[in-house]
Amino acid sequence: MARPSFPDIVRMVEELKSQPWAAFRDRRGDWGRDLALYLGRELGAMTLAELGQAVEAGSRMTVSVALRRFRERLSQDKSLRKRLAEAKNGLQTRGRLPCNV
Repeated sequence: MARPSFPDIVRMVEELKSQPWAAFRDRRGDWGRDLALYLGRELGAMTLAELGQAVEAGSRMTVSVALRRFRERLSQDKSLRKRLAEAKNGLQTRGRLPCNV
């Protein structure tokens, strides 16, 4: 099964947040933007440069820092882990992920 595209991931995050991408995309530290970056990296196998281009970030370092912060938040925030699971489940249900992810 194919990896999810970044637009597929963005649509899933928009559904979870009940907001359009444009409403939270540029908010530093927003869990929605950072969740999309995380899913793009982990499930979409996108490079830091590709993710940076997708969100119009200034550099790969910006993306790298956002991903590190998000991983730290995941380790401490149960509700965020739940949202991550919901996103993965939603992508899997739509046929965008293999069943074993």
